[in-house]
Amino acid sequence: MPKKATPLHASQIKKLPPGKHADGFGLYLVVAPTGAARWWSWRGMVQGRRVEYGLGRIEVVPLADARAKAREYWSVARGGEDPLEGKRRERGELTSFEEVARELWRRDVEPKGGKHSKQWITTLERHAFPTIGSRPVGAIVRSEIFAVLDPIWRKTPETARRVRQRINAVFSFAIGKGYRSTPNPVDDALSRSLGNNQTAPKHHRAVTVEDAPDAFARIMKAEGMGARALSFAILTAARSGEVRGAKWTEFDGESALWSVPADRMKARRDHIVPFPPEAASILRTLPAYEENDSFPKVNDFVFPSGRVGSPLSDMTLAAVMKRLKIEGTPHGWRSTFRDWGERAGKWNPRALELCLAHVDPNRVQAAYLRDDLIETRKEILAEWANYLLGL
Repeated sequence: MPKKATPLHASQIKKLPPGKHADGFGLYLVVAPTGAARWWSWRGMVQGRRVEYGLGRIEVVPLADARAKAREYWSVARGGEDPLEGKRRERGELTSFEEVARELWRRDVEPKGGKHSKQWITTLERHAFPTIGSRPVGAIVRSEIFAVLDPIWRKTPETARRVRQRINAVFSFAIGKGYRSTPNPVDDALSRSLGNNQTAPKHHRAVTVEDAPDAFARIMKAEGMGARALSFAILTAARSGEVRGAKWTEFDGESALWSVPADRMKARRDHIVPFPPEAASILRTLPAYEENDSFPKVNDFVFPSGRVGSPLSDMTLAAVMKRLKIEGTPHGWRSTFRDWGERAGKWNPRALELCLAHVDPNRVQAAYLRDDLIETRKEILAEWANYLLGL
């Protein structure tokens, strides 16, 4: 039997002072410090842990109903079960964290494809599922998330931050779907407990502006599809992945425009790249090119690999620079371009950022500045090509 308490009287409920007042069988009347709010609470041991469940405000739940519910909870807990398990099962709160994570991944991440999609679920499989994967998503508490992140928080900061972001996304999804009724445990308190793990950013090594013409000339003279793709990426200031995945149907030779679809852009937005004549000349040297009024309308990769129907790998362009002993990385050429544009002192900074497909961090400003400055970017990239060619 539970510890006996003096039963409350209905006449006392609205008069008792702030605090917790026992009625029996784990039932308490809780009075807020101001005395303005009063509600029923049940306290007891459930499966070896002390819990407290709210039963409702006194204006909604009469004393008799609160007593009946408290006796029901006490009886269920005494039998070794959780009084709220049935309701949680009905709401889906007993669905495991892994089940919810995979549901979110299949709906929002997997359809995008690519390396990011695979990494998204792989990081959770490696770091989160072994610890909390089988736990009901509605029952996981902050300390369990801390146990997942703490071992990697300073050891591999970037991975840890991504795992945290993905766990946060899973809980937000779970709350929205009704799998969890309590707040998201990935909160400010978790951040404070983990502490700071910021490290100095590692920038991609870049060819200097002064060395760029000589390095570019060596790349242009090199043989192979990787050298052609790298040359095109440098001339257009594009990312490696955007170039490697390019298809002929994305190009308009008459307008000298390349339309990169959102699914290959970092910002997940369609992007139009004006390319200079030197870049067009590279396209005309490729095996798949066929002379006509514009570029060929065949659904093949512009820079194919040795395997039919496959683009170049992400290491191919880097291998060109390594083979030519050029200090830097393919991505670093974007930094070289930005430094060159800044030194010129004649270009609109926003146009330079648009050449790099950078998204304006100021959302309000971006909402009003919708002009993509195509003509200005054509001039910039044409002059960039002239600089690289020593003209």
